[in-house]
This record gives sequence, C-alpha cells and structure tokens, in this order.
Amino acid sequence: MGNAGHRVEEVKVFLMDILQEKNFLDERRKLLRQRAGLTDKDKRKVPKFQFIIVDRPQVACQEVESDHNFNIVMEFLAGFAHDIPPASDIKEAMAWCSMHYKLNPWSESALHQEWADTEGGILRSCAAYCLDRFQRYQKSRKGHGRMDELRAVIHAKLEAEGMLSPDGKKIPTRGLGAMRLKQVEAAQRAVNMDTMETQLQDSQSMSPISKMPELESPKAPSGPVGCSMDHGNETHEEEGEEDECPTTDEEVEVIAVHDNVCI
Repeated sequence: MGNAGHRVEEVKVFLMDILQEKNFLDERRKLLRQRAGLTDKDKRKVPKFQFIIVDRPQVACQEVESDHNFNIVMEFLAGFAHDIPPASDIKEAMAWCSMHYKLNPWSESALHQEWADTEGGILRSCAAYCLDRFQRYQKSRKGHGRMDELRAVIHAKLEAEGMLSPDGKKIPTRGLGAMRLKQVEAAQRAVNMDTMETQLQDSQSMSPISKMPELESPKAPSGPVGCSMDHGNETHEEEGEEDECPTTDEEVEVIAVHDNVCI
C-alpha cells in the first residue's frame, strides 16, 4: 500500500473510532434533527450528517471550542498535528464512512463524495486554525482555556514526532524540509564558530588602545508600537495583542458549508 493509501486508512481509523463511541451516532443525529427544526412528523426528512457543526463559512475559536466539535478536533490534532492528511485522502475516507455507516441515505456514490469534500474541508479548516494559533502565539486570550488544551495536544504530538523547534514551534515540513533544515542549522552553527575564532584571533593581535570599547548612546527599541518585546526567557505574547490582529476571533480561511440541511 502506497503512502496515499496509508493516509486514507489512518483517517478511516480516526473516523471509525468516533463513530463507534457509545451513543455518538444516535446523539449526533438527534442533535442535527433538532438544529434543523425537524419533529417526529418529519421522519422522511434526514439532515446531512456533520462531524463538525458550523453555522457560518469561517472557522475561529467558537467553532473549535464548541461542545459539539471540541473533542473531535482535539482527537484529530492528537493524531495528525504533525502532518495533516491531504484533502483528497480525508475526502476518500469520509465518503467511505458515509456509505459504510449509512451516515447519509444516498444511493449515488457521487453524492457521498460531494458531502465528504465539504465535510473534510471543514475538519481541515479547524485543524489549520488551531495550528495557525499555535505557530503565532504562545498562549490564548483569557476565557479560551480550550484553545490552550488544543495547543497542549499539538505541542505533545510535535514533540513526540521530533518536529518541535527549540522555540516551541512546528518545524517546517515543506520548503527545505525537516531534515534539510537541520542540515542548514548545523552548517550555520559551524560558520558561527569559525567567525567567533577569527574574531578572537583578531582581538588578540590588537593594541591595548584599540581594545578599548566604544561607548554607545542608548537606543530606543525599534519596531512598531504594540509589538512584543524580547525579554530573554520571559514572554508576553498572547492571542490578540498584535496590532494587525483584531480583538475579535480571527478566521483562518473561508470554508464551504453544507448548502441544504435536509436530504
């Protein structure tokens, strides 16, 4: 089985674990019917199944922290934060689950594929939002404790996979690549050592007068007002403190939502 097929199977296992949780399917279907305003008289109407419940075409804190979505997002990050599966693999796994578990009552495979394309995109958007928060900030705004829990899950997964940088960020897996990045960093350390040795030799050959340090006048900190300052190991970076970031929840990307609630 190729790598693509392996990723599809990984996503299937993740989805099956959720679907096989006690009472999950019954409770989720009941919730979806309530949200669609369906009663017992509307038995012929069936809401489209949703792993992730959203009411708008953006993803932000309120979506990932929602009681309906939080555990699913957390489990997804616990398994895939280091390497989010491609959209095509998630789509294939979700379409299979839709047919195998009869999540949606269609007979045409194309309809399951269309649903899976949207549902998979919503799940990936939730993961992308959480990873964006993790990379850009070191703690969440007050009142968003669940974001800190998701941040801890991402940190643990990256650390376990050897993909956590010394400053607590995710090591890039694209561009140079993780292995190449380590090689570049090692080469840069070697260059720095050579530079230090050269400077030491130069300083030893200098006259006593030339060794006197020049006094510099204090300089004002550079950078725009509102940027976090570097105070050694102390950090004050928090979501929402940068000038370019609004104080309200930030949406990481526009996503597609299910157009028709009922089938």
